[in-house]
Amino acid sequence: MARKRFSRIRAVKRLTPALAAYEAWEDQRGTRPRVARPASSKPGGYSPRQIIPFGRDGADLVRVRVSNRAIAAIGSIIAARGEEAAATAISLGNFQPAKAIIFIGTGTSTEVRSEITNLTYEKRTGNSFTAAFGGATVSEKEFEAQQAISTAVFASPNRSVSFTPERMFMYQ
Repeated sequence: MARKRFSRIRAVKRLTPALAAYEAWEDQRGTRPRVARPASSKPGGYSPRQIIPFGRDGADLVRVRVSNRAIAAIGSIIAARGEEAAATAISLGNFQPAKAIIFIGTGTSTEVRSEITNLTYEKRTGNSFTAAFGGATVSEKEFEAQQAISTAVFASPNRSVSFTPERMFMYQ
């Protein structure tokens, strides 16, 4: 039976070369050219949407931007949580809406080697889409909205979802 004792020390020994390679990459990152995004990954413009924020009065509909690519791919999943912006929607410069990051897999995973750390990892093929969302109703909590979105995402196979919370920045 394998023992877990000292497993973290052994992991440090195994990962030290990868850390050194990553640090070297970080040091030269400022001089390296940025990798161009493939055309299929570009947002294709943005559309104004309005959402009911979780942390504000329900009378305030807040204007957010969502990429046309995300609307085309996952619009049906987030339809009840953000619609085309009306003239009455307000813009808040210090507001960051909750976001759903939905991955739609298109095949099986393959083992690839990182060009930076030289470690191998499993890479899934597919596309990722990010969209801002709000409550379907004024009283809906953020966690309830996340549960509803997760249920809609997992209705189809080979998908995953993660969330970033809504935030309001205050400055003096």
